[in-house]
Amino acid sequence: MEYLALLIPILALSIPIVAILTRSRRQGTTVPPEQDRRIRGLEEKVRLLEESLDSMGSQVHELEDKQRFLSRLLEDKQE
Repeated sequence: MEYLALLIPILALSIPIVAILTRSRRQGTTVPPEQDRRIRGLEEKVRLLEESLDSMGSQVHELEDKQRFLSRLLEDKQE
């Protein structure tokens, strides 16, 4: 759960950076090859972070469902 809390700000901060970099590419600005490789690396990292965040979101949802189920079992057992 702490991992998810760390990914959200990282993802939020990386989106504008990637947007700025890709905008300059679309405007026809010539980018040196080294910088182009770094941009592509950043884009790949953002994509991987987004996938991880989606995966963690579904895992959190599953855990919430299990927690609700266990809570109902405990409540029923106490009655």
